[in-house]
Amino acid sequence: MPRRLGTPCVNQLAGARPYVIGYLRGQAIAAAFKQRDAEAFMRIVDTDAFARSVLGDFNLSKKDASDIRQRMPVALQANVGASMRSIEKSNGSAKFLRGGGVEGGKPYALVRLDLGDNGVDYVKYYVSRQGAVEDWYVFTAASQLSAQVRFNLAFMLKSDSLLFALFGARSVSQTPNSR
Repeated sequence: MPRRLGTPCVNQLAGARPYVIGYLRGQAIAAAFKQRDAEAFMRIVDTDAFARSVLGDFNLSKKDASDIRQRMPVALQANVGASMRSIEKSNGSAKFLRGGGVEGGKPYALVRLDLGDNGVDYVKYYVSRQGAVEDWYVFTAASQLSAQVRFNLAFMLKSDSLLFALFGARSVSQTPNSR
């Protein structure tokens, strides 16, 4: 049975040591990038955990937050797909460098993305103890992807045309009593 987009492969690595989790997920991430397979990448991403990081303390109604969470897997896959197309266009590649580190209590995997003539990028993928990627730090952007999305979402909340273009919502209520 095919997995829903963004459904993590949870419990496959439950109980494993952090270095094993980071190592195995790093291998899977690099393989997905080498094969240009965004769906394979998304199968190990916990989009709910990512959405929780993005939405944080935004004062959104339950409906608005739910709408954004529902659209998050598609937005993330589009982001990853664009990265993969960039690698393809530049005849680049991906290479798993290391796993087994723990930062902020989370195991991580470090992957190098070779962008051909456009240089290289390093990405640190933070993985839950169950083996799902929850967020990633992009070194050239010097921030976690969730922080970048959060910043952009804060900007978009002021413009419903951008909000609709990216998330399919016409407007978002920011009043505390609209929950």
